[in-house]
Amino acid sequence: MKRKLLITLILALALAFSISAITAFAAESDPKWSAVGEGVTVEGNADRITVTGKAGEAVVLSYAEQVNFNEGAYMQFVIPKAADTTIDKDARVNNANYIRVTALNAQKVGVEFVIYARYSAVATQVNKMDVDVFYIDPSVKADADAYSTDGKRYLETFEIYQNVEDTFHIVDIHKENGLDGEMWFFAFDGLTAIPVPELNGMDLSAADVQFEYFSRDNTPSFMLDSFKTGINKHYIENNLLQFGSDKIEKLPDDTVRYKIADKRAAQYPGQEIRYREHLISATGYDVNKPITIAYSYDVSNASAVWYAVGLGRPNVLNSINRLKYDVFGEEKDKVIESYSDSIASKNDGIMFQTTKGMAQPTEPSQNSRLESYITNSASKPYEGRQNMDLITFIVHDDGTDIYHNGKLLFTDLVTKKEDFKDNGYKAYPYFHFFEDSASVEKGNTIVVNGFNVPQLTDENQSYKIKGGSGSDLVVGVDSAENGTIRLLEPDGENGVKEADPSMYAYDAENGKLTIKYAWFEGKEYDVYKLYARNNDGSAEITVRFSDPALVTEAPTVEKDNYEWPTGSGTEDLVIRVDIHNGIWKSFSGGGIMSNNYTVEQQENSTVYVITIQKEFLNNKKSGSYTFTVRTTDAEEGSYSCQFKVTVAEPGSGGDNNGDNSGGDTEKGGCGSSLASASALLGALVLTGAAFLFVRKKV
Repeated sequence: MKRKLLITLILALALAFSISAITAFAAESDPKWSAVGEGVTVEGNADRITVTGKAGEAVVLSYAEQVNFNEGAYMQFVIPKAADTTIDKDARVNNANYIRVTALNAQKVGVEFVIYARYSAVATQVNKMDVDVFYIDPSVKADADAYSTDGKRYLETFEIYQNVEDTFHIVDIHKENGLDGEMWFFAFDGLTAIPVPELNGMDLSAADVQFEYFSRDNTPSFMLDSFKTGINKHYIENNLLQFGSDKIEKLPDDTVRYKIADKRAAQYPGQEIRYREHLISATGYDVNKPITIAYSYDVSNASAVWYAVGLGRPNVLNSINRLKYDVFGEEKDKVIESYSDSIASKNDGIMFQTTKGMAQPTEPSQNSRLESYITNSASKPYEGRQNMDLITFIVHDDGTDIYHNGKLLFTDLVTKKEDFKDNGYKAYPYFHFFEDSASVEKGNTIVVNGFNVPQLTDENQSYKIKGGSGSDLVVGVDSAENGTIRLLEPDGENGVKEADPSMYAYDAENGKLTIKYAWFEGKEYDVYKLYARNNDGSAEITVRFSDPALVTEAPTVEKDNYEWPTGSGTEDLVIRVDIHNGIWKSFSGGGIMSNNYTVEQQENSTVYVITIQKEFLNNKKSGSYTFTVRTTDAEEGSYSCQFKVTVAEPGSGGDNNGDNSGGDTEKGGCGSSLASASALLGALVLTGAAFLFVRKKV
């Protein structure tokens, strides 16, 4: 009896568990979207549903769960075939089709997308969908100047050049931290509405979502996914706010390449000459201090005659013209506002002409001023840090000075410190692209290092560490008061990563970065690129880790001074120079040309014989002339020695008053320096500090 009771109990528990499991599975599989109203077929599960409605009747779906957009959420839908909707280039006027997505909090405040299918892959025009974005708030009153009607404010329209059919379209709503606060991004298919600062405080942590689909002529059919948490696409990369019309690539040298891929050019070649895309600093910088911008613009494939750079004022986002239609009027296809260069004209930037090398202020009252500039990236795509240009803005109480690569371009521009007082005297540097040509093969490509990036302060900025020396490397680095310095190293995957903190130290007070010898120990003898990074960019440090077996002696000359009788020498002057284990590079000085001398290496010797023609020396006026012999080594180090030829009347004692060398040399005239790729032989530790040295031999 007891046994039967136990078995019965076990079976009952098992049955209960099974029912519970089935119920839970069923709950997990139930669609999260449900139809509002009759005549709609919904099939699917918790992840995806297939929906079919009736032509000429709106399909309305409600989401079963509240969605936390404050933390980020997105969903996607797909229209399988063009025949599953009504595609009409005049859809907004004819009310031929629309997709409406609305997200509202408990106070009925939120955002609404209205999407029109205007061209598809089967049409002769460029694929296109229009996206109207609205702010919903019961407190909003009708105001034509504010583009609003009761309860609804029109923000903007942006255009999507994706296939209408057979493409997953994504609605993405989230917040990101930028412009010194959190702001909302209302995005569709990888583009975002321009953030509106006034909406930053909106709470959509518990939003009700509704999806509405209308096709006037065709039977509506589509698939709709449930929401996923998180951010589908970030619109702030490398501290730059962008609107999504671009391709972003992080480069191995700790810079970021932005290719402005605004597809409007394909629909309006040579007609719509303003790009929607901008790049705007997400951080405000103190105008009481110099503000620098380090970047490289690719002029070799530019579609624009001009691009603009400037300091955005506190309302920089509101200074950008949005594309807007007469959505609340009778002419719903009428454009009442379009893209322009408003950000440049309202924020007093500088336009750079890529074809003629001229810079021009954007402020209308000073637009007639023109100054030439020389870019480091002329006529070639970005190859490395040598292509970077550096712009410096210095804002005064009564105007602004602008420097380009150290050259003062403009003084007394109209921008003043007072213009930035509303947000604590912070400016937001920006790039603006415009004047698109008819060629859609070209575009705007820009490589950005950052704003107020670190700068190397050493006079000689190529460094060398001798293998086996145990000596640390000390590099002068100014952080531009933009955060502490971190050392970045190659990550082995064509990128960079932060180095082990034990391998370096930064002395902020003295602006010195110490790279420990331990970082180099065990590595191959080679040239390494390291990066000193602050909050927004980095300085590139090129270091040669040198094989001690390749240490090279500087060349030596048999004597440091030769005498020559003024205008009366009868024999060519012969000089012997021992280059030791170096490699011959050049001979120069005193205005000598290649046809004035010969150089021959002695057989089985490291001695080179320089023969200077008597005719050349006889044409020299009395004085002392300095000549230089240069050699290199296998590691691209550069070494030199000098000698003088004193031209004087016989018996004058060799007066050196005519010396145009700039100074004397040591006996033998030998010395060394380092080429740009490896300027230092090593580092010596003296009294706890590392000093770079130039090797000499006497």
